[in-house]
Amino acid sequence: MAYVDNFVVPVKRSDLESYRSCAAEMARLWRKLGAISVVEAVGDGLTWGKTTSFPRAVLATDDEVVVMATILWRDKAQKEAATAAAFADPAMLALMDRTPVDGARMIWGGFEVLVQEGHG
Repeated sequence: MAYVDNFVVPVKRSDLESYRSCAAEMARLWRKLGAISVVEAVGDGLTWGKTTSFPRAVLATDDEVVVMATILWRDKAQKEAATAAAFADPAMLALMDRTPVDGARMIWGGFEVLVQEGHG
């Protein structure tokens, strides 16, 4: 069954181009490790909700945007093997270190696909 990794992270507006560059490089590495697709998107019109929201979830500040990403895998076993390979790859680790994000405010998780129509 298909599997997805999702994450949401705040990025300073001033660092967005640097983040995009790192994300594009990281996407290529995930694809080499077997990811079917990698999509990263910048929030558009997101507001700080009264109870919950994307900005609230990552404690985004006024000078930050919210980025959401989805990595699609064939199945959970493939994702786990790719993750193990990534964390053993010095190039991937160096890239993670230079990506301009506050990892303490990142939320992430893996999900088994319930319904899928189209791509993949």
